[in-house]
Amino acid sequence: MTGPRRAPPSTGIHRRLQRVSLKPNVRALCGDNSGGVLVGHSRGLVQRLTRRSGRLRAERFQHTSEIPVVRIVTGPGKTVAAGYLDGTLAIWDSGSLKLLHRLRLNGPVVHLLRSGHTLHAATEQGQHRAVDLSALTLPRCDLLRQVWAQAPFAARDGVLAPRPLDADHSCRKRGRTGRSP
Repeated sequence: MTGPRRAPPSTGIHRRLQRVSLKPNVRALCGDNSGGVLVGHSRGLVQRLTRRSGRLRAERFQHTSEIPVVRIVTGPGKTVAAGYLDGTLAIWDSGSLKLLHRLRLNGPVVHLLRSGHTLHAATEQGQHRAVDLSALTLPRCDLLRQVWAQAPFAARDGVLAPRPLDADHSCRKRGRTGRSP
């Protein structure tokens, strides 16, 4: 097939792009939670395409690979995940487009699935990885409470000591720390 391709009407993405021609190097498509379309390219680029005031806007995700994207999905907690031909799984924040996590699996990533707050990836070689992203869905003070409970000590002058919580910390003021003052 030569020339630009269009997303098939049955995907629902077609309506979002409103008949925008896609370049031949597009390898993966997925609808975005914000009403846009996520696009993975054969040269590793991951973009979000949106329409604003009738104009097409393309935003590029940070720290993409040069290897072809083979799968792309929206993940839990406002994330975007892409699986690459070399087994790389990359996860970005969909708001800031910044890379949050990258890991390497054996073989091309052929399946990506979001189930609750977990992202599942499987490769052509049969390797599977589940990434728990539930921390990204928590309110700020709840997340801090979990961190403080798991790491209640800090090194001071080479000695581990209980980590004090600032009296003016916003979570403490609201009584959300779960720790005694």
